[in-house]
Amino acid sequence: MSHTQRLPIPNHTIDPDTGFVESNAYISSFDAEKKKQFLSLFKSNGLGLYRTCRQLGMSVSTIHKHYQIDPEFKRQFDDVRQEYVDELEAMSRTNALNPKSVIERIFQLKALLPSKYGDQKSSAPTQINVNLSPDLVEIIKKREQVLEADVITSTPSLATESTVLSDSNGHDNTGK
Repeated sequence: MSHTQRLPIPNHTIDPDTGFVESNAYISSFDAEKKKQFLSLFKSNGLGLYRTCRQLGMSVSTIHKHYQIDPEFKRQFDDVRQEYVDELEAMSRTNALNPKSVIERIFQLKALLPSKYGDQKSSAPTQINVNLSPDLVEIIKKREQVLEADVITSTPSLATESTVLSDSNGHDNTGK
């Protein structure tokens, strides 16, 4: 007869046969049998967590909780994920050899040889050349002169206060 180990988590024990943490507080608890069933269905559902939970009539939060508190469930859950990823990668590599699977081949080359086929990030600034007609250059120069105009206010000691606009060369632009 096997001995059940008690945990510091209230109402929880470790199943001696599977190593899964079980709760003794609920009749319909997520016990070792349900965890095995979940992991099998999770894998066959292509890691579809919500679909698997719906099929078993349980909440996703139950899975998240047991992933946190049950080290054996976490390990097996991660193993199922890794096994699925490995199978997916193997299938992708096989499909990349099909002459019609150009996108798959590109993906595999980028993944396997990123220095050669990966997206190259350039840290050098991009140089942009703009060609302007001489007439447009002259118009831009005239606008710069107007924009660089200084606003000069006469001192209060003068009889009338006046404002004079001058360009950067000191020429009066008031029209007087």
